[in-house]
Amino acid sequence: MKKVLVIDDNPTIVELIKYAVNLQGSYHVVVAYDGVQGLERVYVEHPDCVIIDVKMPRMDGYQLVRCLRGDARTADI
Repeated sequence: MKKVLVIDDNPTIVELIKYAVNLQGSYHVVVAYDGVQGLERVYVEHPDCVIIDVKMPRMDGYQLVRCLRGDARTADI
């Protein structure tokens, strides 16, 4: 089963995205509510795909993507 990580600080948006992803088939959806928590979850969960909000507290989506692309372990997500 493919794993999708949803990172957004708005719980309503997180639930909508989870619902939409689950409609597409057999995906396991995990969530984080800010960029720092999202980065931690990437290393713990090893998702196949990450859906990232741009504006978030502590670390925005652009900073998070730069961290992911700059690490050989996560650059291909």
